[in-house]
Amino acid sequence: MYTVTKNTKLTSLVLMLIGVVALGYGFIQGAGHHTDEEVSHQIEAFAHDLQLHMVDHNDSNHDIN
Repeated sequence: MYTVTKNTKLTSLVLMLIGVVALGYGFIQGAGHHTDEEVSHQIEAFAHDLQLHMVDHNDSNHDIN
């Protein structure tokens, strides 16, 4: 049978707490800052800067086989 030392238990608990705090911070920082339109405009601007051609995948003339 395996035995887990007190030091290992404490280290894993501390790392889990740090992870939970970081996850919560990430959700708080990312919540509601950008709308879909803002993201769409940012992507279009980025594609324009890279001189990429945007393709509309919702085009009704697109032939699907």
